[in-house]
Amino acid sequence: MFLSKLQWAVAGLLTLLALPLLGWGIATQLQANDPQPLQPIVTLPVSQADNKPAQNDQDKIQGMWYCVSVALGGKLPAEAHSQADKLRDSTWFEFKGDTVRMSGSPAEKNPVPFTLEASKSPRQITITAGEFKFNGIYSLEAGLLVICFADDPTKEQNRPASFALGKDSTGVLFILQRERLPAQAQTNNPAFGVAQSTPMAVSQNHAKMLGVAVHNYASVYNTLPENVYDKDGKPLLSWRIRLLPFLEGAGNADLYNKFKLDEPWDSQHNKALLPFMPKEFQCPITVAEADKKATTTPFRAFFGKETLHQPNKSYNFASVTDGLSNTILFVEAAESVPWTSPNDLPFDRSKPFPKVGGRFGNSFITIMCDGSLRMLNVPDEQMGKLYHQLITPASGEVVELQEVQKKQ
Repeated sequence: MFLSKLQWAVAGLLTLLALPLLGWGIATQLQANDPQPLQPIVTLPVSQADNKPAQNDQDKIQGMWYCVSVALGGKLPAEAHSQADKLRDSTWFEFKGDTVRMSGSPAEKNPVPFTLEASKSPRQITITAGEFKFNGIYSLEAGLLVICFADDPTKEQNRPASFALGKDSTGVLFILQRERLPAQAQTNNPAFGVAQSTPMAVSQNHAKMLGVAVHNYASVYNTLPENVYDKDGKPLLSWRIRLLPFLEGAGNADLYNKFKLDEPWDSQHNKALLPFMPKEFQCPITVAEADKKATTTPFRAFFGKETLHQPNKSYNFASVTDGLSNTILFVEAAESVPWTSPNDLPFDRSKPFPKVGGRFGNSFITIMCDGSLRMLNVPDEQMGKLYHQLITPASGEVVELQEVQKKQ
């Protein structure tokens, strides 16, 4: 029996978890269903709400949103974790004016009020159900809506302070976008509509899930994931393999345990694990490519003096004094590398900004240290110098990303 007031925020929205909506008296119960594998994401036609000029978050959030990933806190029961894929496939939100409908809850047919506080950091969302208010945080960037609730969200003091979900958390995080999953299209719910493919949406979702995994890793170990080094400081394996236990799918933790951490990525043993790259490291250019197995990834961090990746030096988010929202965590590089290789982008202020993007027009996927996703323009020489300041976590060069985007 899964008892928590995360209730309406979690499974009241979902068809698989029924949590006691307090005054609405929904019984707490987890229904057993086989989880569905993650499938390529497809895009819905743009709604009328999307065609309107978005002046603020209240405008941007309007319309349908479909869940493409669910992250659960470590203290939630194993039954809940086993249903994560099913929860993802059954969840949608529809924002209309100042009300919201949510799948699998009383609010599916009877919209309830919501408010946004975009001036807060992190930004806050409050959903009102009768006399109760459910307090969460949200991010709304680059076509992705992320909503996070902690345990007993009816208490203001329990509003999450960040999007990190550690081993002691009972929170739930939803990643949503305008796209829906093929599994959702197979339902009888007319809300899921007709769709077409969008490789960029797949890549953005993968990058966002990697950002969530980094935050979960940092929450558990109080440090950011770093490369695996030998005793002489030579990098052997990429920081990416440290994320394996924090990615969707039970097999990823087993995959991590198969690596020999005292051998380089291209040793006979470790190289044999390349074909098992998790989907989150993929950045497909075509729909067909999204269905194929890959062994390389463009999602790379920066390394060198002043960066988050330096030999014999560790960072946690508290040490990013230039601001989490102003510091790059990793980017979509122009060149892909073997996903286990500790081959990241060299940082040198005296040289041009490393080559990035090239897959989706003139922009490239960027995940900031606060977990937000940004689509930044591939920089020219002048803009590249400004981008350099977004790489350093504690140089005192505080560059507001909004100011950078205004200059693009």
